[in-house]
Amino acid sequence: MGVVAIFSNLCLGFPWLWGIMLGFLVFAATPAVMVPCLLSLQDRGYGKDEGIATLVIAAASIDDVFSISVFKILLGITMNSSASLVADILQGPLEVLVGVIWGIFWGVVATFLPPVPIDGSQPSTFLRLVIIIGGALMAMFGSGVLHVEGSGALAVLVMGFVAGIGWRSQGWKDDNPVTDGLENLWMVFQPLLFGLIGTEIQIDALDAETVGWGLLVIIVGLIMRIAVSYLAVCGGGLDHKERMFVAVAWLPKATVQAAMGSLALDQARKMFKNGGSDPEGPEYIELGMKILCIAVLEILITAPLGSILIMFTGPRLLKKSRQVEEEGKVSQHEYSYHGYERIH
Repeated sequence: MGVVAIFSNLCLGFPWLWGIMLGFLVFAATPAVMVPCLLSLQDRGYGKDEGIATLVIAAASIDDVFSISVFKILLGITMNSSASLVADILQGPLEVLVGVIWGIFWGVVATFLPPVPIDGSQPSTFLRLVIIIGGALMAMFGSGVLHVEGSGALAVLVMGFVAGIGWRSQGWKDDNPVTDGLENLWMVFQPLLFGLIGTEIQIDALDAETVGWGLLVIIVGLIMRIAVSYLAVCGGGLDHKERMFVAVAWLPKATVQAAMGSLALDQARKMFKNGGSDPEGPEYIELGMKILCIAVLEILITAPLGSILIMFTGPRLLKKSRQVEEEGKVSQHEYSYHGYERIH
């Protein structure tokens, strides 16, 4: 974040507050790109024993919540200098508190409703899916109504974590009917999600000078992000190759940048009416256009590149699950045995 702020100030002339805001925007990871790639690798057994997919997805979700919260706090301070600074600073912790409380509450609800039948059979998968999805929708839309937008994603993350612990205590494993149902729903909604991202990308917003310097800012920032990510997972029981993969897996950016990239420009236009009588109006609109340009550029570069690198480096850097290897050996042995029988 600091590197992006420094280079955006030197290369693009960003004020420090805008540079820091850009740093939090471009560093936010994208589970929408990571999740299908990581789940594909996990299904094939890569990194399954070490929980690599869970680690990367959970950390990316927390990273998004933190980045979005700080970005909005800085945007509020920038666009409304007359507002209370204390209120803006307290907005972030308030969103975290609301997200954690709602996530714990609804996770407990999803654990005990519907109740486990007395005869020992499995609870209704459909009802558990409805409760989980309903709680997630209430968190995401309710956070906007309550003006604590950053709490929605955190609430969903905490809710899933708490519900997962509760279901395991009831005898369910990580691979259960609810996760299978959510995986099937993801296959339906994933194309819709990226279609919506595509509508946010405006090629005509790209400016030649901003593209050149913006590309430099992005490359330098990504290099530092990979290095810091590698160091962040040191001491976590992962070897060199696994730490390298985790650093690469946090590379792709898309959803947060698509959703937040135009926010500064929209706020500037609404507040200053395309310049209006405020002398800072045109400057803020120009800075908002540059942030949008860099966000679009980062999506176009890192989303496909990150997806390719995850799928390419996964089989080469991650260990294959012992269980998957043993099942593969058994299947190969059975195939060879039946082939031998057919020949003779």
